[in-house]
Amino acid sequence: MKTMMMILTAAMAVLSADVVSASSDRDAKKEATVWVKQDLKRLKAASKILKKVKDEKSAEAAAKQIETVYGVGEDSDTAMGEAAPAAQPQSEEMDALLIKNKRAYEKLQKAVEKEWDRIEEKEVPASALDRCRSLIVFPEIPEEETQSDTDTGDSSES
Repeated sequence: MKTMMMILTAAMAVLSADVVSASSDRDAKKEATVWVKQDLKRLKAASKILKKVKDEKSAEAAAKQIETVYGVGEDSDTAMGEAAPAAQPQSEEMDALLIKNKRAYEKLQKAVEKEWDRIEEKEVPASALDRCRSLIVFPEIPEEETQSDTDTGDSSES
């Protein structure tokens, strides 16, 4: 009887560990999905705002709008302390989502760079926009891991 109880206890421990790891994987994936969604939304908004910059006055207005999009200058005191923008999660799920959304990030990055170049060509005094340049940051997208690269490297060495 004791043996049976020990076996059941061990089985329950193994099963509960699987449930906990599956739950944490789901939570990590959910957190990464929310972060990527918000980041892409902010970058799209910043791109649209930069398109409207024609002169110094519109540059000042755009700077304020971009700061609003990124939550700069908002009253961020809460009951638990000061709130800060969510940092990029560091997980395998996050890397997978960044790879999945690589094209969207590349497209937005080209659009933003195009607008920065256009603003510089127009010689708009963009001192206000210079503050915002540090806000518009694109995440570093990890390289995709492919099996064919490792297989090719092994066969050429043989």
